[in-house]
Amino acid sequence: MDGEGDVGFDVLVPCPHDDECTGRAWVPAYSVTCLFRALNGDLDDDEDIVCTVHGGFDNVDQEADDHALHALHETARSV
Repeated sequence: MDGEGDVGFDVLVPCPHDDECTGRAWVPAYSVTCLFRALNGDLDDDEDIVCTVHGGFDNVDQEADDHALHALHETARSV
């Protein structure tokens, strides 16, 4: 059960924003049918996916910018 009282699972799926992303992406699955769809790859482009690196579809630009800025700062410190 989640905080809203809904029964479901989080299913690990590929990042929909970047094929080479090393982060983990999760999509909610509320039934056995959703689990089957995730197994077949039918949820790989679902709008509810949240990647640990890029965030969700509604905030992908901000998260990617933050990730790039962090990488730039790390590079600058190593010089």
